Formats: sequence, structure tokens, C-alpha cells
Amino acid sequence: MPFALSAEGPVVQLGSEIVAEAAAAVALLLGADFDASDLTSVEGQIFHVLALRELYLQGGLLDVVDALNLDNAQGRILEGIGASFGLPRLGASYGAVAGTITGVPAFDCSNRTFRHLPTDTLWRAPAGSVIEGGGTVTVTLIAVEPVDVTIAITGGDFWQVVSVTPSITDIFNATVGTPGEPEEDLETYRARLKASIASGAGTEPAITAALLQVPGVTAETRVLVNRTLVVDPVTAVPPKSVEAIVVGGGDEEIARALYNSVSAVAGFAGSTTIAANTYADIPVEVKFTRPSTVDLEVEVALTTTGAEVDMPIDVADQTAAAVAGLAWKIGQDPTAARLYNVIGLALPEDSYSAITAGYRLAGSADPFVPKYSIGVRARAAIAEGDVTTSEI
Repeated sequence: MPFALSAEGPVVQLGSEIVAEAAAAVALLLGADFDASDLTSVEGQIFHVLALRELYLQGGLLDVVDALNLDNAQGRILEGIGASFGLPRLGASYGAVAGTITGVPAFDCSNRTFRHLPTDTLWRAPAGSVIEGGGTVTVTLIAVEPVDVTIAITGGDFWQVVSVTPSITDIFNATVGTPGEPEEDLETYRARLKASIASGAGTEPAITAALLQVPGVTAETRVLVNRTLVVDPVTAVPPKSVEAIVVGGGDEEIARALYNSVSAVAGFAGSTTIAANTYADIPVEVKFTRPSTVDLEVEVALTTTGAEVDMPIDVADQTAAAVAGLAWKIGQDPTAARLYNVIGLALPEDSYSAITAGYRLAGSADPFVPKYSIGVRARAAIAEGDVTTSEI
């Protein structure tokens, strides 16, 4: 049986099968009298050595394929699998402790290193650590290495300035420090990947995948996540919350998909609220957002001075049809540059020398602007009747 790739993976040959294949090929080349499988000849022994080498290579290929699955993957391969699911390996964390540095006012302690003598560990002051007018500054010292130690409350006798300077006279910490942690070990990471993938919960790709399984939900759907403790300055998603912007699908089915895929410690955000989703008889309100449509007007000016070809009589209609035919994605800001190509393709070549265009909210008296900010939860819409074209 030849080496092949089956539905179960690579099918590795036996050593005898490899020798037989080689012997058959050599016989065709040199004649039937030459037997590459004959171990009594020097040639036959060489062919057996080469066959053994190929057997090792086939086995190695099988090991490589096995290493691509979640159960057997190691090192960077496992990290690559996790990254494809939006679940990176947790790196080492660095301990922190609030330290008060005493010394000469206005002295810059940024990046100064201090040794904690009881644990023999090094800690560094962050950028911007400047001793204030009262002669002290309290900063968060960060461990130089990801040490797994807790810094107890200790006075100046237990700290040492690594680069001695007369401008720093003392350092102490009045609170207990937070210990650092080493990099997540591979088996813990593997177990976390399996649990996360099995539950389909927690990450943007997993939540999106759960939503796309709802009948009618389209690929335009997007998920916004705010992992911080403050409102996201760009998306306005509340702290520790998930907001799904969903196109298509039924409300109840979407709510159930979100409830099953969003972490229990995260809140829901959005303009649509579905109540009465329960788990163990505990009421839950699931929120998500349906994208809104923003109707825009477009003003197009075509410079025809010096053009070599006359404009068609229905130039306004052709321009309006081209602009209205554009498809806009959710959160995509309309720009004048996007109109230049479609208008240029709709009109005769060399019938104009320049194009300018702008947008404004339909029905408003606002000035036309070359870029209209649509927001992350909306999609632009332009009707043919909202496109005006002029020649200059």
C-alpha cells in the first residue's frame, strides 16, 4: 500500500512495503535481474537503509499532523490554535506594590530600581515618578521579573536603592503588594482552551460564531467588548460589557445565543432588551443592538472645463444611480474618495477633469462634508433622489 492521506490522516507504510516499491522501480530501470530487496547484496542493504530512513520520515510526518490537534499540540503550535479562537496564552504577570520614595523635591525617580531585601527581588519605579514638594512621592513599583512573591508591609530598612543617589533618602511600602504569576503552563492553557471552545463562551470570535448559528443572522453582525472599568471612549460600550450589533435573526434566538456565549461576569449592552431568559429560575435581561440606518444626501460637482468629451444628457441620473448603488457596511464612514471611482466608471472617459463630493444628513441644512461620521452602530443609506449633480 502506498503512502497516502486518508480521512483519518496519513497512512504510514511498512518498511517491507517501502522496499518493495523501491525494488519495483529499480527493476523497471535496471532490469528484472537487479533485486533491490536482496539483503545478501551491498546494493540491497543500501536500499534497506534508505527504506528505514523513509520510514522514519513518514513517522515524523504523522507526528507533525498529530501535533496540529488540540490534544497533542505543544508550544507555539498550541498557542497558534488558541490564537485562532481568540484565546491567547496568558503571559507572565509582574508583581506590584505601592512604594513611598523620600528625597529631594523635583528629583525624577523614573525607572529607578530598588531591591526588596527580605525577598531579594528587584522593583522599578514607573515613568513620571517625580518627588513632590513635600519630599515624598508614592508610586506603584513594578517587579523587574515575574516573581511569585508577596511583599509584606515593610519600612525603609528592608529596601535598598540599587543605584545609590543622595537625592533618594528612604523608601518604604505601607501596603501589601500583589504577587506576580509565571506564564501559563501548557497543560493549564490546553485545559482552558478545551473548556472555552466547548462552551463557546467569552471571546469576540466565540460570541460571533454563536450568533451566526442563529437562522437569519448575517455575517455583517459584529461584537463589541469592553473589558475595562470605564466607558469605552470610541464605542461608548459600558464597562465590563458586551454589545452585539446583529443583522437578521429572531430576537429570542439571538438573546438565547448571547446568554449562552457571553461570560457570566460581563454585562449586556444595547438598545434592544429581551426579558424572561432564565437559568435556574433566575431572571435575566439580555440586550443587543439592531443597526440603525442613516439617510444621507450627496452633492457632486463635476468639473468639465477643458474636458475632451461632452457629458451625457442624463449625467445627473447616471451619477445618482452610481452613488445610490454603493453598499455600506455597519460602522463604515462614507468618504468622498469612495465616490470618485464609481462616478468615474459611470461617466464617459475624458468627460470631466475633476470630481468633488460631500455628504450631509438627509433633510438637514448642514454643510456638505467630505467624510461623514456614521458611528459604530449605524449604516449609511443614499437614495437616488438624494443625489444632486452640478457641472462647473
